[in-house]
Amino acid sequence: MSKILFQIKNNKLLVEERKRVKTQEKMLINTNIISRDELLFSEEYINENKILIHNFIKEIVINYHIDTREFISFETLHCASALYL
Repeated sequence: MSKILFQIKNNKLLVEERKRVKTQEKMLINTNIISRDELLFSEEYINENKILIHNFIKEIVINYHIDTREFISFETLHCASALYL
């Protein structure tokens, strides 16, 4: 199962797909992980909760003054476009 990582660095929002998950993330495979500068969601969760995730990321963009988005792959761009990012 792949997960989508939203990472905040300076004024940039990086979006990338994680096909390999870390050992601790494997133990939490059905859990979405949220920390101060990283958000990790399963693609399935994003698809089922588009409005919630969209609003959540919108607040992060505002609060962290993000002015740049970077998509690491076409797949993440496709997933993020479904969130209207």
